[in-house]
Amino acid sequence: MNAVLSLVSPVITLDQAREALLELAAQQHTNHFRIGQIYNYVVREKLAEKHAKKSAQEYFSEHVKTLSQAVLSTCGAVAQAFTEAACTRHGVYNLHALLAYAKACNFKPSADEPGPTPIPVPQESGTVVEKPFSECSVEELKLALKHKRAQAPAQPPPEDMVRIQALRDSIARLFSEESSRTRLNSRVYLGTTYVTVQDVPVKELERLAEALMEGLVAAVSIK
Repeated sequence: MNAVLSLVSPVITLDQAREALLELAAQQHTNHFRIGQIYNYVVREKLAEKHAKKSAQEYFSEHVKTLSQAVLSTCGAVAQAFTEAACTRHGVYNLHALLAYAKACNFKPSADEPGPTPIPVPQESGTVVEKPFSECSVEELKLALKHKRAQAPAQPPPEDMVRIQALRDSIARLFSEESSRTRLNSRVYLGTTYVTVQDVPVKELERLAEALMEGLVAAVSIK
């Protein structure tokens, strides 16, 4: 059976995955989407680890030298986020650049047809021109990403900020020693506010639980 076509089966072996990737890499017009599918499958099913390898990356670096890790990771990310039709229509590198821009802007692009996605592209004159993704080059997408990162990050909505500040106040009070590194950080991704508690000593986990509960109770009383 053709190694590439073996993906129609619900289960493939690590050797079949290797053969399929080598075959795809040898083709004049490489099927990046299929490469991404195979790579994602090997990583998801931990096939390399089952063969005494530390990771899929280690295995591929030894046995699929014609495809770099950068190419495999790029194809894997695109195959996970977009359909094969979108990959064929727009190209894997354009879509990968779109994923980076979308992450910075906290939105999820259409998996099937991201073409109309508006991209504000900075011009040499200093102005910004909005173009659909389908008309943007990789370089223009990188410029749009750089421009976005230079702007202020998205802020949590007021109702989330109330809870975040209450949690920060509680942590600051219970971890008040000058030597304490414990902090609570927040960020907005795809419209959802996330918090991360940083540098909590293992011996202080009970104190952290107390601080979190105290902060949540204080936030409720503020509303």
